[in-house]
Amino acid sequence: MNWGYPVAWITITGDIKADVVWVFFFGTVCWTIVYDTIYACQDREDDVHAGVKSTAVLFGDYVRPILIAFTVAFLGLMTYAGMCNGQSFGYYLISCGGSAIHFAWQFLTWHVEVPEDGGAKFQVTRFV
Repeated sequence: MNWGYPVAWITITGDIKADVVWVFFFGTVCWTIVYDTIYACQDREDDVHAGVKSTAVLFGDYVRPILIAFTVAFLGLMTYAGMCNGQSFGYYLISCGGSAIHFAWQFLTWHVEVPEDGGAKFQVTRFV
């Protein structure tokens, strides 16, 4: 899914503008790690028994702080890409600020130990 952004940018503009395209691309990779790990937390016990090496298992008891770090990286990279691309105040308010509010709510209300909550939090990630 993330690869579509640089492909679309290059197709439309014909320019590989590294300070925008690749910064935002790596931000979206951080975002993918966040939502995919939240989703994987639903099956963490099954993954352990089956020997699956998911990020939910890898991050263990530190899943929330590690995902918060990836979220901060995503928001920082998204903000920097906006600066490089000359975005307006609306971009920072809605895209960056709205995402920050969403993630704050998500992490404050997420019950990692409740598998169903991981699925619910994954579902609302589509709003980002």
